[in-house]
Amino acid sequence: TENADLEFNEIRKQAVKKGKVVAHEIYQSFSPEDDITPQKALEIGQELMRRMYPNHQYVLAVHNDCEHIHVHIII
Repeated sequence: TENADLEFNEIRKQAVKKGKVVAHEIYQSFSPEDDITPQKALEIGQELMRRMYPNHQYVLAVHNDCEHIHVHIII
């Protein structure tokens, strides 16, 4: 985490040379009826990213400030 901003900026510089899109955002939402904690939501989000985007940088942010827990994922 100490170098994340530097690493992301280096990758961004390379991506700009290849095209205009430098990031995508995914929302992973869970039903209020799901028996899920913020920690479990984070683990599920991390596993999703390991499986779907193993060679990409990403940041996850878990939100529990509304009716349902959800994860913001920036790739």
